[in-house]
Amino acid sequence: MRIVHALLTVAAVLTAGSPTPPDPGMASDIQVVAEELGLPGVAFRVVAEDEVLEDVEYGVDGDGAPIDESTPFVWGSVSKSVTAATVYSLASQHRLDPSGTVNSILPEVDSVVPGDVTIDDLIHHTSGLPHDVTELDVWGRSERALDVVPTLDVTVADRGPFRYSSLNYLLLQAIVEKVTAEPFADVVARETGVHTAGAVTPGHVPFFTFPRSIDTGIDSAGLGYGYLSGSIAELSRYASTQLTAPASNSSDTVPTGSGTAYGYGWYVETLPDGTEMR
Repeated sequence: MRIVHALLTVAAVLTAGSPTPPDPGMASDIQVVAEELGLPGVAFRVVAEDEVLEDVEYGVDGDGAPIDESTPFVWGSVSKSVTAATVYSLASQHRLDPSGTVNSILPEVDSVVPGDVTIDDLIHHTSGLPHDVTELDVWGRSERALDVVPTLDVTVADRGPFRYSSLNYLLLQAIVEKVTAEPFADVVARETGVHTAGAVTPGHVPFFTFPRSIDTGIDSAGLGYGYLSGSIAELSRYASTQLTAPASNSSDTVPTGSGTAYGYGWYVETLPDGTEMR
């Protein structure tokens, strides 16, 4: 199995089986790509289960400090896999049931999602929730997801078909907060080993395929869908564990309609050579 994650400014790649020997030209290749894209800094790793195969840190962060293995980045939608792994762990402890309905745990969303929508629907984006950006990415929002859920005002489609929506993972964060009565980041740290950074330096995001400088903010209610953050070292440690983690290797997937499937926070694709990719 191979797990691949790529962001504009940070990347981690996992391979299983016979590790590929280190590429002596990797650092220069990464530098060329970064310069072509206008990226001020990049962190890149290729890791196997027990070792780092490639490690490149290049350039500077938004404050002008050199990028190193401790420089924090926002992880974007890789956060969803961490959330799903957290839910999987809680389910294995019988603290929640993925087949149970969302409303049975969160009566706060009774007016948001139909009564037959399950936690498993949220995990696989089959709840019918829309990808409503007006409810997402509220930088500086300090409330819990549990506090934000009652304020949601969205139109839900039919349950069943795959329909990607970060709102599913906002609700999953709220469920974790509800069943544990703990801050989401604390539960994630205990259940997955991921310790999210409290703040990141100004950075860059894709804007019509070109990098655009931004003052990166954190949405506390959005940790579950995109705002977990950490260094390339933290990301690569997490990624390595996913090679053998039950959640990542679960066969519980749904078709996306575009030749891939969706599992526990990952797109799942089989390459022509038979390699399974996350």
